[in-house]
Amino acid sequence: MFDILWGMDLGSGAVAIVESEESGEELAGGLMELRYEIDKLELRFARMAARFAATDYYDQAGSLSAIDWIRHNCHMTDAPPRIGWRSGGACSSYRRACRR
Repeated sequence: MFDILWGMDLGSGAVAIVESEESGEELAGGLMELRYEIDKLELRFARMAARFAATDYYDQAGSLSAIDWIRHNCHMTDAPPRIGWRSGGACSSYRRACRR
């Protein structure tokens, strides 16, 4: 079994192939666990972004909106609205606050 690792930290786009002792089933379980943890972090981010959007800090910092501030300062593309949407009703205040 082989893992393919992308050299993204160097920005090279290089691919390194390394041997792995894990079975496909073990890797599948690990991927599901990892995605679950990432989803929890994204929900935490969305909730924090909702609280941030309720402040005027982004305006004081010279940004047009909370989404604009988050996008630039958290080095994101269009992820903040998507994260708020994916997190469901728990973050509806985030979507409302970021429409300003």
